[in-house]
Amino acid sequence: MTTILIITVAIATLILIGKLANRKSGKSISNSSAIEKYGSIDNLLKRANEKQLLKDYKSAVAIADKILIIEPDNYKALTCRASSLEALNFNLEAIDDYEKALQIDNSDANIYGLLGLTYIKIGDNESAQKNLKISIQKGLKFYEIFYDMLLSDSGRTKQAIVNSAKVRGNLQKRNPNDFIDDLSPVDKNEFKEALKNQIHQLEGAISLDPDNTELKELYEFAKRQLD
Repeated sequence: MTTILIITVAIATLILIGKLANRKSGKSISNSSAIEKYGSIDNLLKRANEKQLLKDYKSAVAIADKILIIEPDNYKALTCRASSLEALNFNLEAIDDYEKALQIDNSDANIYGLLGLTYIKIGDNESAQKNLKISIQKGLKFYEIFYDMLLSDSGRTKQAIVNSAKVRGNLQKRNPNDFIDDLSPVDKNEFKEALKNQIHQLEGAISLDPDNTELKELYEFAKRQLD
């Protein structure tokens, strides 16, 4: 379960980075001297995200710290710092930042999911279940596997993850309409979200079995459908 958890957190963090890159920063800046010293908030956030992608989490935390000196309630900086702290295994500090971010904006299902995974790392399964459930209820089915693991107290094996991704990928490859019908009644946007979740599952399976050409073919096929 630990390996799968690490992979899932990595994928979810990439989702978070993408969302933060497209989200406008918070309130206006009044501390002109701080801006002059550090640069604009948007530039700092961009740098922090770049450091995360390079797995330079210490630098990402340092940059987020600068932003939070200027804007203590900056949602993007809090979530960036939280995910970086989690990667550095400062899990309690990460939880604190995630909780603060959710007090500012509780609409992002992915933040609840990341918070739930961080609670798993410190052994607080009750809090993990609570947050994973909220994430799933908000539509992010990506986290169902961990919620199910906690409920059943039994983890899926590597091969089960790979096989699950194969089955879903093959179903869609044979007839994409079957996938839509299986989710019916849903609209096109919901189908795309479901497809994104399948792509994430395939990414995780490929990480577990990087030499599996069938998984790679299914992944490329799914991505083409999303384009």
